[in-house]
Amino acid sequence: VARIKAVLLQKRHEKPVQGQDPNLKLTATTNRDRTQRGTASRATRLKVGHGGTLDQLAEGVLVIAVGQDCKKLSEFLKGDKCYVATGQLGKSTDTCDAGGTITEQKPYDHVQRMELERTLKSFRGETFQAPPAYSALKHQGMRFSDLARSGVVVEPQPRRITIHSISLEDFQPPYFTISVSCASGTYI
Repeated sequence: VARIKAVLLQKRHEKPVQGQDPNLKLTATTNRDRTQRGTASRATRLKVGHGGTLDQLAEGVLVIAVGQDCKKLSEFLKGDKCYVATGQLGKSTDTCDAGGTITEQKPYDHVQRMELERTLKSFRGETFQAPPAYSALKHQGMRFSDLARSGVVVEPQPRRITIHSISLEDFQPPYFTISVSCASGTYI
């Protein structure tokens, strides 16, 4: 880990460390190099894992674990989550996000801030939610999103979710921004 940190902290204009590609900025010492220096008696592997994927248009934190901590990834991801999301009134898409094809349009002029806030409050608590067809969840070893893009229709089963809090942060029709605190497994 110290070697990785040293390589990552090295500035681009500095002379590369022996065996390091100056364009990549991260390399590993080979076992042959280590054996020649007498520092390794057997092969060493560095296991790296990640805690899931984000939807294609999402921004956020990707949890990465190294070594033995890879086994603890599911523990790290069990907790509650907080999201800030921007939506658009009056449009539905086939992917349930801004990247999909518009499947329905309706007028939104009648939607007022107070009405939207009242509606958002109704989402609080425990309920069931069917994950979107365009999600990273898997069905028979394949992602729902890959199946949907290839034309295969599979309806994900509803799962129990909990919304702890939800509030309207900004309202400028047709756009609105919400802040949500929820249990793991909730799709926003």
